[in-house]
Amino acid sequence: MAVDDDRTPLLASDKKHLGVVSSMFLMVNYIIGTGIFSIPSAVYLAVGSVGWSLVFWVLGGFVAYCGFNVYFEWGLEMPRSGGEKNYLARLFPQPKHLSLAVFAMSSFFLGSSASNSFSFGTYIQLALGSDFPDTSRSKWIGCGLIFCVGALFTVAPRVGKFAFNILGVIKILMLVFVAGLGVLVYFDLLEVAGGKPDNFKDAFRSDGFGGGAYNLAIAFLRVSYSYRGWESPNHVMGEVYRPERTLAIAGPLALACSTFLYFLSNVAYFLVVPKEDILTSGNAIAGIFFQRLFGPFASARILSFFICLSNLGNILAVCYSSSRVILELGRLYILPVSSFFSTLMPFGTPSGALALHVVVTICTLILPPSDEVYNLVIDMTSYPASIFALIVTAGLLYLQLNASRLGWRQTSIRHEAPIPLTMVFLLVNLAMVVFAWVPPLDDQKTKLPYYTSPLCALLVLFSGYFYWLWWRNSEGAKKLDQLIDEYGYAREEAVLNIA
Repeated sequence: MAVDDDRTPLLASDKKHLGVVSSMFLMVNYIIGTGIFSIPSAVYLAVGSVGWSLVFWVLGGFVAYCGFNVYFEWGLEMPRSGGEKNYLARLFPQPKHLSLAVFAMSSFFLGSSASNSFSFGTYIQLALGSDFPDTSRSKWIGCGLIFCVGALFTVAPRVGKFAFNILGVIKILMLVFVAGLGVLVYFDLLEVAGGKPDNFKDAFRSDGFGGGAYNLAIAFLRVSYSYRGWESPNHVMGEVYRPERTLAIAGPLALACSTFLYFLSNVAYFLVVPKEDILTSGNAIAGIFFQRLFGPFASARILSFFICLSNLGNILAVCYSSSRVILELGRLYILPVSSFFSTLMPFGTPSGALALHVVVTICTLILPPSDEVYNLVIDMTSYPASIFALIVTAGLLYLQLNASRLGWRQTSIRHEAPIPLTMVFLLVNLAMVVFAWVPPLDDQKTKLPYYTSPLCALLVLFSGYFYWLWWRNSEGAKKLDQLIDEYGYAREEAVLNIA
């Protein structure tokens, strides 16, 4: 019996329109966001030396490449859009729909734009001439911004999509500009106010802070946050033209470009900003960088405004994509009040899903202490990503070692991720999952307990299990079973022809 429901979406089109250039731009646009403009000071504080900070950023690129190989193999073996949702279902077919429920709760509670919104609030104050941005004001500016973005995508989604494409180009050019300024400073072609600091003397010597398992794990979590987006083609794999060729070219190029620009940007920061200013810069290191080069007046304000545009582009992209994830989960009847989250009324847009994204972002901004919200959000959203990556990678390794018996790697079109790269990605994610629970040094304790981020993330994931216990006997579960019986996996990957 077919499901009689006016919310039943159209089946996905067979049109595959993402080639090498589009796929590379998709990855670079998602990877390069607010992180590189805000996180380097936190990484330096956690690692404790200039040299090792730079090493961490390069290692982040290498680990992202290892992860790309893992997800590339998954994507060709299961060439459907959806990413981790499909891979978890392949690894854990039983209990039925449990992995979907856990993934749904993670998307429901952690799919916010809080970190980008908070960073926008900080840099807009710098753009308007504030030397010391107020964190509380940054929080409320971020709340107002995400409300406006949600309203834009509800009423005029074509305008929103056009805006984040244009802003994506701007933020890439911005990072190229930062790296170029560093080159000019290195060759003494550009003067630094107060003189060029000698940050690279004994670059690998400890500066008296940081270090330890906890700090190193948190530092790598934050670096990993800045590389997030390399897996984005897996979420739209069904739209990639000849993915075996396209991603084999686009993936390495995108990661090489991002790693190179990240490294040069960090070098530029250390060439211009003294260590003591880096330690106290919070998430405004790029703003201080521009102020030391161009002064505290018009030039620095304009450059800070460009960083605001970079943040805004990331917020638009995240809001757009996250609302689509919630929309599709609602159409699978896995969310509470699915009829609300899957509605297209009254403008033919996912208004309920957009409303959820806005509400979750605002709550994430206002609930934690203002001066720790940015790093808390980064760590809390990165931790579940590490858990999912750990599970997917361990599952792939098991499939690789038992390929014949389990029917893996049997297709003619496939990518075989080298087992050493799979092991590296597995061990790194295992280390990040475990070390987040190791206590920090006494002199680096924060207002919130050190285990706040991983604990909150685990509570969200466990909520998926308890939610599933209730949901599995609901009418929604019966409707989902009917949909799968009638349409199979292709039906689960349905998309809407939304403006």
